[in-house]
Amino acid sequence: MVEAFSDPIWRKPQAATAFQCELSADGVLDAVIVGGGIMGLSTALHAARAGLSVQV
Repeated sequence: MVEAFSDPIWRKPQAATAFQCELSADGVLDAVIVGGGIMGLSTALHAARAGLSVQV
Protein backbone atom coordinates (compact mmCIF):
# COMPACT_ATOMS: atom_id res chain seq x y z
CA MET A 1 0.00 0.00 0.00
CA VAL A 2 1.21 3.50 -0.75
CA GLU A 3 2.23 5.38 2.39
CA ALA A 4 0.15 8.46 1.47
CA PHE A 5 -3.06 6.40 1.72
CA SER A 6 -2.30 4.51 4.91
CA ASP A 7 -3.38 7.29 7.29
CA PRO A 8 -6.83 8.66 6.31
CA ILE A 9 -7.56 12.22 7.38
CA TRP A 10 -10.82 11.21 9.13
CA ARG A 11 -8.86 9.12 11.62
CA LYS A 12 -6.76 12.07 12.79
CA PRO A 13 -8.03 13.69 16.01
CA GLN A 14 -9.72 17.03 15.43
CA ALA A 15 -10.44 19.77 17.93
CA ALA A 16 -14.15 20.39 18.41
CA THR A 17 -15.37 23.61 16.85
CA ALA A 18 -17.38 25.92 19.08
CA PHE A 19 -20.77 26.70 17.59
CA GLN A 20 -23.26 29.25 18.79
CA CYS A 21 -26.68 29.97 17.36
CA GLU A 22 -29.39 32.34 18.44
CA LEU A 23 -32.77 30.67 18.89
CA SER A 24 -36.11 32.38 18.56
CA ALA A 25 -37.01 34.98 21.18
CA ASP A 26 -38.91 32.62 23.48
CA GLY A 27 -36.54 29.66 22.98
CA VAL A 28 -39.39 27.21 22.33
CA LEU A 29 -39.45 25.48 18.94
CA ASP A 30 -41.37 22.59 17.45
CA ALA A 31 -38.62 21.74 14.95
CA VAL A 32 -34.99 22.62 14.37
CA ILE A 33 -33.78 21.98 10.82
CA VAL A 34 -30.03 21.46 10.49
CA GLY A 35 -29.04 22.27 6.93
CA GLY A 36 -30.23 24.90 4.48
CA GLY A 37 -30.14 22.80 1.32
CA ILE A 38 -33.19 22.04 -0.77
CA MET A 39 -34.38 19.27 1.57
CA GLY A 40 -33.84 21.31 4.75
CA LEU A 41 -35.61 24.36 3.36
CA SER A 42 -38.44 22.27 1.93
CA THR A 43 -38.90 20.53 5.28
CA ALA A 44 -38.91 23.88 7.09
CA LEU A 45 -41.44 25.34 4.64
CA HIS A 46 -43.83 22.40 4.99
CA ALA A 47 -43.49 22.38 8.78
CA ALA A 48 -44.14 26.13 8.98
CA ARG A 49 -47.17 25.81 6.70
CA ALA A 50 -48.46 23.10 9.03
CA GLY A 51 -48.31 25.59 11.91
CA LEU A 52 -45.08 24.46 13.58
CA SER A 53 -42.51 26.86 15.00
CA VAL A 54 -39.35 26.22 12.95
CA GLN A 55 -35.70 27.34 13.10
CA VAL A 56 -33.29 26.59 10.21
